[in-house]
Amino acid sequence: MFKLVVLAIALALHAASAEAQEWTPIPGTPPVYVQPIKPAATPAPIVIMLHGGSGLDTDQVNAFAKWSSWLSSQGVGALIVDSYRGRNLRQFQSTGDRTAYMAMLRQRVGDLQRVVDWARSQPWIDQQRIATFGQSQGAIVATLAALETTLRLPEIGFYNGCDARYFDSKPVPTSYPPSLSLLGADDKVTPAANCEALRARMGTAGQAIRLIVFPGATHTFDWYAAERTWNGNTVRYSTSADQGAQAAIADFLRSRRFIR
Repeated sequence: MFKLVVLAIALALHAASAEAQEWTPIPGTPPVYVQPIKPAATPAPIVIMLHGGSGLDTDQVNAFAKWSSWLSSQGVGALIVDSYRGRNLRQFQSTGDRTAYMAMLRQRVGDLQRVVDWARSQPWIDQQRIATFGQSQGAIVATLAALETTLRLPEIGFYNGCDARYFDSKPVPTSYPPSLSLLGADDKVTPAANCEALRARMGTAGQAIRLIVFPGATHTFDWYAAERTWNGNTVRYSTSADQGAQAAIADFLRSRRFIR
């Protein structure tokens, strides 16, 4: 518990170096809300942060705060997206109703397109350097966007939901944007094996996807939260996986010239 308190204080102090803006509604039906996190120097590259099925609950907010603070220190801004607020939802999990879940995923793909269009109108954003940063359901949204739309944004995904049910009807793509998938070997919620199978199914296009599987890591391995049970599965924070993810993201962003 002491460690978590110290980490929370450190994150709060570090966050002061980034300029967090008020939530901004992007017009449309329903409205999509974004919170810009601006680094000191602009125009800046950005990542678009896409939450998981639990929405922007306390743990997800804290995770995004941690990552946006670190990214800001690297000169990279963020847009935190809330896809549920405008729909009067707090969460939307997969319940076995594939039709309803796919409908929500595609609505969120539409949200992403609107956010990208809005981002490209903002003078503080470098239009040529925009990537997605999705966790769980948010990572599914980014993948679906790459497969079903003309969006070709570099992707950073955590514990991606690569279940074949979401992608089995898609034709094999001829190309795919550069992507980094950060997975846990002990993740029973979104098993790493599903992402390995999806990449293999993509053939040559799948070579654009780098998969990193962290030993012993579970779902939400980067969240500073106590060990808990989620849908019957144990999830916990992993220092080694969190640190490994940060190093991998830095390498990925450096290769895309988001950071030096």
